[in-house]
Amino acid sequence: LDQCVSRYNDGPGFAVNGYCNEGYFIRCDSYWNADNHDSGGFGDGFIASHYGGDGGYHTYFQYCRAWNNSDDGFDAFISDSGNNGGYITWEHCWAFNNGKATPSGNGAGIKWGGGSQGLTESGVQRIVRYCISASNKAIGIDQSGSNDPSNAYFIGVLHNNFSYANGSQGFYNDISDASYFRNNISYGNTGSNWVDQTGFTDDHNSWNG
Repeated sequence: LDQCVSRYNDGPGFAVNGYCNEGYFIRCDSYWNADNHDSGGFGDGFIASHYGGDGGYHTYFQYCRAWNNSDDGFDAFISDSGNNGGYITWEHCWAFNNGKATPSGNGAGIKWGGGSQGLTESGVQRIVRYCISASNKAIGIDQSGSNDPSNAYFIGVLHNNFSYANGSQGFYNDISDASYFRNNISYGNTGSNWVDQTGFTDDHNSWNG
């Protein structure tokens, strides 16, 4: 999908789930989506939910923008059994002003990983690079593990991202794994960054001093 717009929907703007391999969203915009049935708590800009298993289902978001949605800008946290087992990449994406339209939305900019019943595949499952997350209701770029060992979590590569003026932390990672945080900038966010530094690479970021 190239240069598509999704707006004013009663639910998410774009959603990909199930058995979807090599899907691309390029230069797509998603804004002012807000579901009425859940008081705004499901009105994401983009949702990616895959089934696990062989094949390595992969979705790419490139140069996409999500703003003024009632829930998150980009959401890859899924609680459905068997989902969330594929690979997702965000490159040059923007997420801003999400979660402010209704009281029930989480309001994260990019929710890149984690799931209560997801599946962990081999290698790096989540890549976030060259992205901007700004002025969202809650966390700018969120791992979404809830610090619960029973939840699924993924190895992520987060390079060269900028998180600015969000209502909570700029970056949040609460489960130790083999992820890589490098060359990220967090500035002017309401909360302090929380990056669990045990067991993975965390250097040359603004919070490393």
